[in-house]
Amino acid sequence: MHLSARAFVVAGLSRKAGVASEPWLESEFEARPGFSADTVAVLASVPAPFRFLAFRGVRAAASRDARRTFLVTFSDEAAWKALADYGAPDDPYLVLLDRRGEVVANCHGPFLESAYAELAAAIVRTLSGETEGH
Repeated sequence: MHLSARAFVVAGLSRKAGVASEPWLESEFEARPGFSADTVAVLASVPAPFRFLAFRGVRAAASRDARRTFLVTFSDEAAWKALADYGAPDDPYLVLLDRRGEVVANCHGPFLESAYAELAAAIVRTLSGETEGH
């Protein structure tokens, strides 16, 4: 059975959130088989005349490597907020999904070693299949 874990860093709910998400983007799990980390910038609340500028700004801020797994969306803000258990506008949000696309763990806020340790443990459990059938 192929086990996988996918982490989404929902970073685009505010400019400050995007900056605060940067420490979360460095992951020791990137090289592990079955794991993928993607960044989502949710720009739905940006007024239409300014979306192109916002998109260019987000793209320019992302490294060349990060652009491979970077999604910018101008719709479904409510769905992204629900997925991330949204609360504070300037926090980055992290959502860990299992291979079925079900939320296994989520966290938000500034990078803290303790929060990272909890998320890392959830990634290990997911990759080992311990969350299957939860």
